[in-house]
Amino acid sequence: MRLFDRPTHPRLFRVAPCAAVTAVLIALVAVLLAGCADAEHEEGRETGETVAQPLLVLAAASLSTAMPALVERFEQKTGMAVDLALGATGSLAAQIENGAPADLFFAADEETIERLVTSGSIRRTS
Repeated sequence: MRLFDRPTHPRLFRVAPCAAVTAVLIALVAVLLAGCADAEHEEGRETGETVAQPLLVLAAASLSTAMPALVERFEQKTGMAVDLALGATGSLAAQIENGAPADLFFAADEETIERLVTSGSIRRTS
């Protein structure tokens, strides 16, 4: 797992998230990443073999405690690589609206998701 924009405050990694929130996030990640099982593949230039591209997950910074653990579990169970980018929901949404690639997006609020769905930047089912 490659982690971008990792918070530097050491206490963030000592405080365990609420069990209910963790359970919901695990369920969401499992359902959403299951749909990514057929992620895009790129052919190796010399060998012609297929190389799986890492899944790119954009997530709100408020999920910085739970997401790295969830991504690590997913990678261990599936063997698929995940690149995790944490940031402000508004900034991540603006990047998506401007064409930035993402396989999954976890926003901090539903209004941002609705705006991205309405603008056609993301699919509701993703």
